[in-house]
Amino acid sequence: MKKILIALLTMMVVFGFVACDDSDNGPKVVADATEYVEVLTTGTLGSMNVSDLIETGATIAADGKVTAVLKSATGFSDFNDTEVDEQSGFYLPIKFKGEVAEGTAFTVVGSDKGEMKVDSDLTHVFRVGGIDLEEAALQATTYDIDIQLKDEIVRVHLDLSGCTIAKTE
Repeated sequence: MKKILIALLTMMVVFGFVACDDSDNGPKVVADATEYVEVLTTGTLGSMNVSDLIETGATIAADGKVTAVLKSATGFSDFNDTEVDEQSGFYLPIKFKGEVAEGTAFTVVGSDKGEMKVDSDLTHVFRVGGIDLEEAALQATTYDIDIQLKDEIVRVHLDLSGCTIAKTE
């Protein structure tokens, strides 16, 4: 009886009646982060000018290393209008691109925010730390973003070791 069941199951897989999916190994880690995200350095995010958060010239390399100068910002209520403590600090604005479209689901691995949806402007803002953030802590920060595409989940790794904090005068 056991051999018959094994033979039957094998035939069902071969003829496509049962899907044999090995995608449970987790998201596909992308080789080139720039296919899916870029640093946003111009425009506005709600009432905040992006130039008040980050200096121009910021980049993301293929391996996900972010090179940027982040500015200390206060009064960024559009980031979180209910948590006043999160309205000041250092922020990294990114823009999704490539296959990512409005409504695409994504998750920041390790975040308690759960699944989020890409907005119509295709942007997302990370609050990297509060006003007292030290450069060493900034440079030790990494983010893994799982993006649900049509046929697969891809993981984009961002490494902030190339980031610095703007010097205040």
